[in-house]
Amino acid sequence: MSRASNLQVRSLQPSTADQSAGMSRDTIRMIIEHYQFAKRLNLESKQTDVAFLILSYIRDHEGQWPPNWDSLQTHDAALRAALMTVMPGIKVWAFEELTEEITVDFSLDAATLHEIANDPKKSGQFQPIKLPPTAGSVISDYVNRVLYPKILKHYRDVPAESRPFP
Repeated sequence: MSRASNLQVRSLQPSTADQSAGMSRDTIRMIIEHYQFAKRLNLESKQTDVAFLILSYIRDHEGQWPPNWDSLQTHDAALRAALMTVMPGIKVWAFEELTEEITVDFSLDAATLHEIANDPKKSGQFQPIKLPPTAGSVISDYVNRVLYPKILKHYRDVPAESRPFP
């Protein structure tokens, strides 16, 4: 069973055993809400890590979208080593945790991304890196507002000498 299936924390309800232990229903709800919020932040952090990983992959592979998790795993090891050199002790998610809980649309290709990047309507709907459906409502929109535009800029119509990759 993947961890994503364990995210159905919305169904948590205070039990009568908790109430008899001296915890009020409001206190129990507050604890549950805190847990849900923390879980959502962790998922969004993982989504951000995957977006950065893909952005780095695109830059290092002359604009190619990664074909699968395996290609990202090889790239992740090099990126992780570089990150640890620059920022020793930084906490990074294990690659396996990313693949268990985050979904990536690996079917994209440069032509499709070029079309999306040059159509404002389509680029506004560009969301190839998704959280599990059980993750709940959006807390932060960082990936949509900041990282997706950085990914799409690699595919916009720009003069060849201005492109971010050869």
